[in-house]
Amino acid sequence: MSDTKGKLIIDKKLIENYGLNIAVFLSELITKPDKTDTSFEYSINEFEKNTGLGRWTQKQVIEKITKLDFIQVYIKGCPPKRYFKINYENLPDCIKARSQTPQQEKTPLTNVQSDKPNPKPNFTSQAKEIIEYFNAKANTKYKTDNKKTLDLIKVRIKEGFTLDDFKTVIDKKVIEWSIDPNMYKYLRPMTLFSTKFESYLNQPIKTPYQKPINKFQNFEPRKYDFEEIERLAMED
Repeated sequence: MSDTKGKLIIDKKLIENYGLNIAVFLSELITKPDKTDTSFEYSINEFEKNTGLGRWTQKQVIEKITKLDFIQVYIKGCPPKRYFKINYENLPDCIKARSQTPQQEKTPLTNVQSDKPNPKPNFTSQAKEIIEYFNAKANTKYKTDNKKTLDLIKVRIKEGFTLDDFKTVIDKKVIEWSIDPNMYKYLRPMTLFSTKFESYLNQPIKTPYQKPINKFQNFEPRKYDFEEIERLAMED
């Protein structure tokens, strides 16, 4: 968030869940002084001057947060200018409370929620299944109601990842890290469900290291009938 001295204050949880660039972008966007409750113009150069995020980084961030339905972006006017519209109802909880629009202040929260189905039971059951699956595979006892773990799972689900994706990541990292004394300590929900989740999901499965088989490993000694050998020797 920006204060009167031009500093940008960013919620730590926003960085943990979405990465630094997205956290900076959203924090700057919702505090633009002349924004309205509909849409507002914010040029690439002005944004880079205020945040240090270059043209290419802005493009990458915009692609990600439009997929999350946090904002809408469009070009209009002559010469063309870039405009943003913030979808306040979809913003992360850690930033939503400090970015209310006039409509949101006038409308009681209970009225807004009463018109929509409550997704909490579905999410809760999914999150519980994910954490219980992790505990079973990694032989751990992480709580199913830990807020930090639930926040990470919620972000990944909102990004479009499925229950099967979570199980795949868990299976891969348990196979890879459970036998590695240096990596075993990172076998935890906070690591697996972080911003590297997609990388873990798409990495090849790494099987435990096995020593090469010695060519004599399966050698079976020849069997002799010593009584028959003795008999033949005595005949000679």
